[in-house]
Order: sequence, then structure tokens, then C-alpha cells
Amino acid sequence: MTELPPDVPRLREILAHLDGALAETEAVGIYLRLQRQAVQRALAAADRPARGPGPAHAAAAARPAVEAPRPAGYMVEQRLQAGHPLGAAIHVAGCRQTERETRPVSADDARAALSKDGAFFRACDFCQPRAALGLPE
Repeated sequence: MTELPPDVPRLREILAHLDGALAETEAVGIYLRLQRQAVQRALAAADRPARGPGPAHAAAAARPAVEAPRPAGYMVEQRLQAGHPLGAAIHVAGCRQTERETRPVSADDARAALSKDGAFFRACDFCQPRAALGLPE
């Protein structure tokens, strides 16, 4: 790594730039994971044997697609590192976008954490716990 400047304003500017780059990289990672999941679903659908137009197929096609219910509960994922500006992430239980250790928290604790000023906790962009908790975006 190159030498860093000794003055506070330039160090803060460098830190802000790095934080922005990390946030952007995280957003790209989320997008790529979503795209990968879509490709996996399409591949699984293409690999299934084709069904004939029998009565079982017609009955299955007539049934409305029901979205699976979200699991109850919430999780908190630890910060990237102590003092990191992004803070710990709150997830809906079962979210697959966690990368670090998580622990379960109650809906009340998750709501309280996300209602604060955002210095310590942030909402996962993938599972959107704010919406699940009825909090404004």
C-alpha cells in the first residue's frame, strides 16, 4: 500500500471513497447472486422432463402459483469489522445473502435496531426487513 497523507481532510476523503467503493461492490455482488439464482432456476426448469398434456399437467397449470411464506424471525449479521461504517445488517430469517456469522433476534429488537439513526445497523437490500417489519424505507 502506498503512503497515506498525514492530514485529516485528505484521510477522510480517502476513507469516504473506499466506503463508496465497498458499497458499490456489495451492490454488484447482490445483483450477480440474484442473476445466478435466476439462471439456476431456469436450468432446473429446462432439465425437468417435459410433461405430456395429460389431466395431471392441466390441473397443475390451473392452480395459481402461491408464494412461499417468509420464515418468521430476524437475524443480525455482524459488521465487516469493528468500527466499519456500514454497521451490522438486519436480515429476515432464512435470507441467503449473509456472508458472516448471524444470530437470531426478535421482531421487536430488529425493529428497534432499524429505527435508530443507522450508525450501528442497516437493513439487508435483498430480503428487505424494513418492509417485513412495516417500517418506512
